[in-house]
Amino acid sequence: MEIMNEHGKACITPREAKLLVRYLDAVDDSVTARLSSGFRPHEDHLTSLLCEMLDDNLTALNRLSFSLVELRDELAKDPRKLTAGFSIETRKYPPHIERRLTLSDIGMIVSYRDHLVPAHSFESGALFQAKRLFPSPRRGESTYSLDGRFESFDFEQLLRLVVLEGDAHHHGGFCHYLFYCPRPEAYDELSREEVHRYLVPSGDIFDYARGWHLYDLASDPERHVPGLIAAGMHWLEDKYIEWPDQGGPRICEKRETPSARDVFQEMWGQAHPLSWFLVYGMLLGHRGSSSSQDLALVRGEMPNQDTEIPVLPKYVVTVRVESGTAHG
Repeated sequence: MEIMNEHGKACITPREAKLLVRYLDAVDDSVTARLSSGFRPHEDHLTSLLCEMLDDNLTALNRLSFSLVELRDELAKDPRKLTAGFSIETRKYPPHIERRLTLSDIGMIVSYRDHLVPAHSFESGALFQAKRLFPSPRRGESTYSLDGRFESFDFEQLLRLVVLEGDAHHHGGFCHYLFYCPRPEAYDELSREEVHRYLVPSGDIFDYARGWHLYDLASDPERHVPGLIAAGMHWLEDKYIEWPDQGGPRICEKRETPSARDVFQEMWGQAHPLSWFLVYGMLLGHRGSSSSQDLALVRGEMPNQDTEIPVLPKYVVTVRVESGTAHG
């Protein structure tokens, strides 16, 4: 089946959207629990683990609170025949390209195929740069707080991503950061309370399927606290990049790297749980890009190896959702 370049219309019920989010939240829990286990995993380790759990063949190696088998069983109860699958590819690049890469980069592609209304099929892609939260030094080696910072945040890398995001053929919301934060029990008491505050939106939250789900989340005292947070570029650009009247963008005077509080303050605006970003942003919304050039970049394809490309992903994750039964 041909996949449309322009963003189509995914036919997903509110129940199915919640199930997809539930599975991705279970992946979130398992990955970010590593931050609370007494050692400090590198972003590469966390990213490799995340990608392993987002692969049909490898996810069974991990015990999740809601497994891929359970997700598929629940989806199969609806006669509409919605199916979901996940795959991961590891990219290798020539040495002169490899040296310029930060190996925690991930390319995410959401591929929706509608076998009943093929014109609604589409693919959307986005790039992610992963950074993990460090414990707060004043509170001990293994204690996290919202004052803790993403210490490996690279301002020069941000500048290159801002330039990439601003290119004419890139749609809004192509480049993102993926912030790794710990499970809620790893935060100090005051930070835990503050995290729950940021997870409850302060304005009108009605927005059909997403709004109903957000209403349920806000009303549930046992709401899921995300550890994998996808954040857009604009607030980081406003914070760290300046645009002089002449010349290109440049980094502002050196400032401290983003804190966990900075990220959570952007929740439901410029930042979302990765699960919500993939389901409500890319599958049911218009985040990411469907242009052929952008999708090639997300896949790590290089038509000209001499081209200066600021970011290429080491891992390419494809989330496949299909509606209806394929014929022929």
